[in-house]
Order: sequence, then C-alpha cells, then structure tokens
Amino acid sequence: MWKAYNSLTRANWDQALKYANKSLTLRKDLGDKTAIADSLENLGFIFDMKGNWDQALKYYQQSLKIREGLGNKQAVANSLNNVGRMHIGDSTRDLNQALTYCEESLSILKGFGNNFLIIRPLENIGWINFGLADYYVVTCKVTFEDLANFVDDWLDSGSIPGNLNSAGDVDFKDYSIFASYWLDYCPDGWPLK
Repeated sequence: MWKAYNSLTRANWDQALKYANKSLTLRKDLGDKTAIADSLENLGFIFDMKGNWDQALKYYQQSLKIREGLGNKQAVANSLNNVGRMHIGDSTRDLNQALTYCEESLSILKGFGNNFLIIRPLENIGWINFGLADYYVVTCKVTFEDLANFVDDWLDSGSIPGNLNSAGDVDFKDYSIFASYWLDYCPDGWPLK
C-alpha cells in the first residue's frame, strides 16, 4: 500500500491505481475485511481525483457496505460522507441524495464529540446547499494565517489527535499533512492571499 500512497502524494494517479489494485488483491487474499474496505476507499479516492465520480462512487459504496457489516461507526460515517460527496459531482448529480448521506455521516460523527471529525460533512452539506439554491461561489479568500490559527486551536484543544502521520509525536510533518487537507478542500479558483 505504501507504493500506492507514495504515488498518490505525487499525483501519479495511474501508478496509484495500479498499486491500490494490487493492495486490494492482497488484502482479499488475506481476508481482512477492514483492510479490504480501506483499499476500496483508496480506489474510490483515486477515481475521485481523476474526475471519474461514477467509478469512485462504486468503490465508496462497496467500502460502505463492508464497513456497515463491521460496525465501525467512524469508518461508516467517513464512507457515507464520500458516497454523498460523489452524488454532488456524478453524472446523476442527485443533491438530495448527497444531502441524505452527508447528514447521516454528520449525525454519526457528532456522537464522537470531536469537532475535527465533523469538518468534512459540514463542508459538503454547505456545498450541497449552494447547489440546491443554484448559487455559485465567485471567490473565497483563505489565508495561511487562518490555517495557522486553526492548527493552533487544533493542537491546543487536546481532544483532537495531533499526530496525523502516526510517527508517535506531533511535528512539522503533521502540520504539513493538515495544511494539505486544508488546501485539498479549497476548490479550484479559491485564491490564497
């Protein structure tokens, strides 16, 4: 899986797809359902990034089904959010269906009492509501100061895990990962000051 992740971070989607498929095959051979669901999520993400939302949706739905069977509520919520997000951009563009999935995800994640977890479904619900109202966002300025303030709150809260790279401590790599998440959720055309 490391080779798939390494290809992801360099945006070599075809290589990432190749290695993610190999990872899925190996995980199926091992029979590890949690790992299989994770591989399916990764494949969904790759197709999502390639702009093939219909294919991404299929992988996210497969992952969701496995995760529901395993009962991991946080993983289920993440899959629900991804399925909902795909309904925003897929060929059917079913915003009501997207809203249903994202609201269910939000409801589950609120139960964990961790505001960091609810960011993604909240963002998606916001985008869905823009779409339902036929509004278009012209511009939104996000500054690195905004990011720095959010990271400070994130680290000071004590309730949100700061170790994003599983290295055992919170360091600049964690900040880099967090900044990458932040920038990933800034849509094209959102200028940074």
